[in-house]
Amino acid sequence: MQDDFEDSLRSWLVNKPLEVIVVTATDYLKDVKTRVENVGDRRVRLICITEPNNRCQMMSGVRSARGKII
Repeated sequence: MQDDFEDSLRSWLVNKPLEVIVVTATDYLKDVKTRVENVGDRRVRLICITEPNNRCQMMSGVRSARGKII
């Protein structure tokens, strides 16, 4: 069975975004990195922060964005 997260990434990439930023906490990095690598698209950027916190993760992604945020 295919992973829902990977399916979501592939679905977003069909729309040809400049990038998709995935922000995760250190505790989940290994698992998320494997899933991102399974998708195999250079437009997916993985960022890791030390503590799982929705607000911090969102702001980290916003600050890292190369293009317009929508």
